[in-house]
This record gives sequence, structure tokens and C-alpha cells, in this order.
Amino acid sequence: MIKNTEKHKTHKTWKINHLAVSEKHRGKGIAMSLVKRAEKEIKSKSKTAKIEVSVAETEKQILKFWKKLKYKLEGKLRSHYRHKELVYVLGKEL
Repeated sequence: MIKNTEKHKTHKTWKINHLAVSEKHRGKGIAMSLVKRAEKEIKSKSKTAKIEVSVAETEKQILKFWKKLKYKLEGKLRSHYRHKELVYVLGKEL
């Protein structure tokens, strides 16, 4: 799910809330294709934009995936999803 979280006309912040690929289809580039398609669509809607994602500390592979796509660590949240769990906030400017 991709959601525009800002109402500015020239710069918008978008958030990717959920991205999932079933286990039997992982490793085929599907998630990467979906993200690149979303980035392209977002670029077409705004002169400047930023995409944010949140990743739980236990999701090491997912964190690696976003970093491979050049999303940068912007912050950390404690007890965001679950009590005492750390969540990383990553972002990418387009």
C-alpha cells in the first residue's frame, strides 16, 4: 500500500506501508520491480518527492533490501509496532 501523507503541491512525502511477496515467488525480483514502478509513478505526480518505509529490527533481510534500493536510515522508533521493539525509518528522495 502506498499513501501520500502530504498535501503540498510541489513536494510530497509518500509512505509504503506494506510490501509482501509470497515465499514461493521470492528471489525473482518481484518486490524490486514493484518498488521501482511505485517510484516511477510517484515521480510522475510530483516535482520532488520522498518515500518513507518502516522496518522492524528483526527483519534484517528486509532492511538489506531497502538499503540496496538506496533508502537511507533516517531514524529509529522504540515500541512502535510492538512493546520494546526497535523500528528503523528509512527514506529516499526522488
